[in-house]
Amino acid sequence: MKIESKLNESSFRKSQKINLDFVFGKKLKSVKQNLILLFFVLIISLELTSKEIILGYIFLGFALMFLINIIWFYYSYFKIKKQHLKNIETEISHYKNNPDKSIISEFRNDSFYYKDYKMEFTLIWEKFESFQIIDDYLVLKSFGANYLNFFFN
Repeated sequence: MKIESKLNESSFRKSQKINLDFVFGKKLKSVKQNLILLFFVLIISLELTSKEIILGYIFLGFALMFLINIIWFYYSYFKIKKQHLKNIETEISHYKNNPDKSIISEFRNDSFYYKDYKMEFTLIWEKFESFQIIDDYLVLKSFGANYLNFFFN
């Protein structure tokens, strides 16, 4: 089955938001849990250090480690998100400036074929880890490459 389509801006934006959530969703949840853990470890460490118990300083070290980890993740996440949004705008502007360009997706018996203005490739079906349906989108997830997820509406 071959699908040849033009870029639908609203659908593309929504699929890219889902893609970002798909890639970072579990990690964001984990970092939020670490934030809660940081709060409790910080309270325990402050209580213990106020009583001049050495264990409080160890807990304070763990709290500092959690805090650095959280800050580093959010810094990286927002940096990647900013670049991702810039890439989305670049894609949309390219297709607006070149309305004759189309995106081709072909489901073959042994492989998946994809072609747009900047790339063309074929992946055998064994290279895909799984598929999911998320918000009316069929998502094909390739092994170990979060940037090679394909969305079909």
